[in-house]
Amino acid sequence: MVSRTVRAFLWILGNRDAILLATLNHMAAWCKCEIKSFCWKNADADVCILDIQLSGGGEEVEEIESSTKEYLETICISFYF
Repeated sequence: MVSRTVRAFLWILGNRDAILLATLNHMAAWCKCEIKSFCWKNADADVCILDIQLSGGGEEVEEIESSTKEYLETICISFYF
């Protein structure tokens, strides 16, 4: 079991929680991983920090991180790690 925390710096227009919650389960299936937890930091700012704790069944950490980045790119206006 591989465990990894992925940190994203997100700039999302609209309701951040609604956008995130609407996509987390799909993201987990698409990335072939389990989202153990997530939390917003600095949520009131224009750019907020999202930490996602991922756990994958036998996949390399880099593959999980790469898949997560690719997925976040499809739902966010901009991001970087």
